[in-house]
Amino acid sequence: MSNAQIIAATTATLRKLLLDGVPHRDPAITSISVTTTPLDRVGSDLTQPQLNLFLYHAVLNGAWRNRDVPTQVGPGDLAQPRLGLNLH
Repeated sequence: MSNAQIIAATTATLRKLLLDGVPHRDPAITSISVTTTPLDRVGSDLTQPQLNLFLYHAVLNGAWRNRDVPTQVGPGDLAQPRLGLNLH
């Protein structure tokens, strides 16, 4: 996937992995709330464990930035240069 929705797709995948994996790793945690909201909007529901996942920093990846620019993807179509990011 090489469009603007990659960050949303990555967030959704990480959220699902956390929802599925945390209760299996710790038997004391039977359910967990995993949210993907900004820090100023995180709720104060303390009835169950809560984990908030958010993007706080994005930097260019030097290795992807220095790769050759794709010149042609089809007859008459020029490709967009890749934007390699490290997401934190």
